[in-house]
Amino acid sequence: MADPLTIASGIAGLLSLGIQVTQSLLSFYTTYKDQDTDLAKVTQKLDNLLGIFRALDIAVEERRSQADTQDLLREVEKAVQQCEEIITELQSECREFHEDSTAGLKVRVKVAGRRAAYPFRKSTLQKLEEDVSDIRENLLFALDVLQLKSQRQIQDGISEVKSLVEQTNASQVSLAIRCWLMAPDVSLNHNAACAKCHPSTGLWFVNGYHFRTWLEERNSFLWLNGFAGCGKSVLCLTAIQHTFREMRHKHGVGIAFFYFSFNEEAKQDDNGMLRTLLL
Repeated sequence: MADPLTIASGIAGLLSLGIQVTQSLLSFYTTYKDQDTDLAKVTQKLDNLLGIFRALDIAVEERRSQADTQDLLREVEKAVQQCEEIITELQSECREFHEDSTAGLKVRVKVAGRRAAYPFRKSTLQKLEEDVSDIRENLLFALDVLQLKSQRQIQDGISEVKSLVEQTNASQVSLAIRCWLMAPDVSLNHNAACAKCHPSTGLWFVNGYHFRTWLEERNSFLWLNGFAGCGKSVLCLTAIQHTFREMRHKHGVGIAFFYFSFNEEAKQDDNGMLRTLLL
């Protein structure tokens, strides 16, 4: 039976190849991204995929020497191995693209138009988007498994909230202003929802079309509605955690959340929400 170090090494090797191939494709298409909306879209997806590859690579490395991670890493290994065939396929595509990036390609672009060249055909771009989406789905599942397992090992069951509290405590907001605002503590609601979670809770939601669309599109809106006690808070918890992981490598992105509750007067209206968001 393979030990955690061996399993982690196998995962790291495939992730390294994925990073290399994705970086190469990103470099290729970045040159042309301003010339066409389809190319800009492909470039954005490749950039996002590269960030996920790197985040998962770091997460696996952090758990390489930890105890009791063998079963966890095996699940991650299965998810990553499902990408191997597509990564190899993209590697071949990448080589073909760069072989075409010669004077011959430039001549064809000038004579027949850029759309006539293989790397820029609509069918090629569509296939590339499909491959990127397939890899992304498997990698995000693997990353979710690692992150959710890690959260359960922490005393309060959630590393994201702990990090958020530490950042808030270290901020430059003075104690006098905090006392004046009297903002309700939403981490209590967050931790309560976390206690009800299982490692795979809500993955169907965050990997679904509606959530992915909300996360990727600007000025988008997602309304999750349902009767009392149906699990909205738990799904919101999963969505918040997933959003933090997705956006942590992006600069200039702020994330704010608030839990309304009938059990606490300060959390029943927009006044409490605004006071909390100010912090």
